[in-house]
Amino acid sequence: MMDGVQCGHFRSGRFQSFQRILEGVSGGTTFLPDAVSMAKSLGGGFPIGAFWVRATHADLLGAGSHGTTYGGTPSVARWRCESWT
Repeated sequence: MMDGVQCGHFRSGRFQSFQRILEGVSGGTTFLPDAVSMAKSLGGGFPIGAFWVRATHADLLGAGSHGTTYGGTPSVARWRCESWT
């Protein structure tokens, strides 16, 4: 799992920080983690988080089975969706 909460979404110059870290490393351009956590830059200042996971692991965490300090409320989720359009 790669943690992109603090440095994801182009804060390192790449979409996710692991892409910057692996530049020049053999196989680095084809590396794809099993999971990536995202939050701070995703919300643009609002408390919202996301967790991307490969399909092979999708059944490990179901809705309501984990908590987060960035767990967005319905109003934040709506704002985020509308701000992207």
